[in-house]
Amino acid sequence: MAIWTAEQVVALAPDAASAVAGRGVANLSKWVSSGSDGQFIWGEAKGSGANPYQTAIDLGELAFKCSCPSRKFPCKHGLGLFLLFAQELVQLGNRPTWVDEWAQKRTQRAEKETKPKQPVDVAAQQQRAAKRDDRIGDGLKECEVWLKDLVRQGLSHGSVGQTQHWEAFAARMADAQAPGIRRRLLEMSRLVNSGPGWPELVLEGAAEIYLAIEGFSRLDSLPPEVQADVRSVVGVPVRKEELSSQAPVSDFWLVAAQRTWEEDRVSVQRSWIYGFGSQRWGMVLSFATPGMGFDPPLVTGTVFHGEVAYYPSAWPLRVQPLSRTDAPSSLPPAGTVNGMLESFADAISCNPWIATFPVSLHDSTLTNVEGQWYVIDSEDVALPVDPAAPVWDLLSISGGLPVCFLGEWNGRVFRPLTVMSDKRYIRL
Repeated sequence: MAIWTAEQVVALAPDAASAVAGRGVANLSKWVSSGSDGQFIWGEAKGSGANPYQTAIDLGELAFKCSCPSRKFPCKHGLGLFLLFAQELVQLGNRPTWVDEWAQKRTQRAEKETKPKQPVDVAAQQQRAAKRDDRIGDGLKECEVWLKDLVRQGLSHGSVGQTQHWEAFAARMADAQAPGIRRRLLEMSRLVNSGPGWPELVLEGAAEIYLAIEGFSRLDSLPPEVQADVRSVVGVPVRKEELSSQAPVSDFWLVAAQRTWEEDRVSVQRSWIYGFGSQRWGMVLSFATPGMGFDPPLVTGTVFHGEVAYYPSAWPLRVQPLSRTDAPSSLPPAGTVNGMLESFADAISCNPWIATFPVSLHDSTLTNVEGQWYVIDSEDVALPVDPAAPVWDLLSISGGLPVCFLGEWNGRVFRPLTVMSDKRYIRL
């Protein structure tokens, strides 16, 4: 059974207020009863009503249940009970009937989801897809003209610095069912006047979009894996049938690093996982609306055993977890700067739209040279650190000593997301 820390539990909170409230009920005096059998944690929390709130946690797939009226997930009672468990304040016991009933319902729901569904109307599906592709194609033709005008007029043109100039055309891409192009245009708009070298970054973004447009215009002539990458850049969703056709990979997976941000009032989390047996990285994208937790709930430093499906790609990285069972924690994979750069070069030669790449650097230290921070690995090779990285937090954690850094490389700078020091994973 994995060892959970209070920091890992708090990371599951849907917002800061829930984290504070969860700590507030992480006190045995707030509970009528509590217990665990290694697979489930349960407890009855004191509430304002006559009956206590029944709270349960499935450690296997990290699922929560609570009878309280809160619309947040997990609620403060789930967080508080989990914190008690992390502090080893929950005693072993026999599972109550109401927890058994919840477990049975979860099993029945899982079995129902795996049952064969009604056959898909392939002809109708293909017709819808063709109409969507025609609409996307028309929109991308407009985008091609827009990009050529951008380059022809030059980045010093007054409209380039106007946010509405970008947002208006980005909205047109959303109408054309090309949300991936819309997102990239908005990212380019934020680069304008952002600092030294911004014109090169904007032109690089324009070139990547133009390459996707060219790829989409001759989609049928491309290999299936490259077709999948082009569709992904444009923003065409992957059908479940496409994902299920990929052979799942079963392994013990370490949740090595995570990054969370807000996008269109939705929280987005990118989690990097590493399979110890397959020695492969995977990237899980999760989304959460306000007040809700991420699904699947992955926590930095934890390990799970299960199957994942890789999305079709010439260099598969994105995955969808299919099953998860709690497993003991483990050390991160070894890695060096040169090894990562070689893998990154191979990756972008297959898929030039890869924007972020996983990094694991053992026995590495931080140093500053003329105002620029670098990570120096065990082979004395340096990697420039993202100026936005919390370097002083990194220094306080490492104390200037060699540690393991886990994070992302974007082709220019390294962004540390996790530090492992004294066999403890610390998310930044």
